Amino acid sequence: MKQVFIMMAFVMSTIFLNAQSQMGITSFNKSAQSSVIYNLPFSEEAVWNGIENKMNAYGKAKKVKGFQMYNNVRMPEISTEPLTLYFSADKKSNKDKGNATLTMMLANEFDRFYTLEENGEIFAKAKIFLNGFEAPVAAASLE
Repeated sequence: MKQVFIMMAFVMSTIFLNAQSQMGITSFNKSAQSSVIYNLPFSEEAVWNGIENKMNAYGKAKKVKGFQMYNNVRMPEISTEPLTLYFSADKKSNKDKGNATLTMMLANEFDRFYTLEENGEIFAKAKIFLNGFEAPVAAASLE
């Protein structure tokens, strides 16, 4: 019985740890930018729809070099200053079409990208915000 509980705790902690966003580097406009990356067990299309569903309250997006850009967004849960957010959704691989990667880059209102080294607190809050995308993406996958 004790072994069953230990095994369940191990499985649950593995699932919990794998379901978290992480910091990374994303190529944008031929330069490396700090980003928050979240691997989701949903299709690329569901992730794009989830982004739209969650971000509609913040305004309309523009397409910029494969990213959806939300300009001059006010998100007190991340920053007191207006933000420009860039989102992308990509399937993990050609063979793995059921899983996708959600990437978010952050810039100030003048489109100067934040770096993890200079703005660690903003990225920590952005990571928490991105972790909240699983529910909208799951809902979008059912549509």
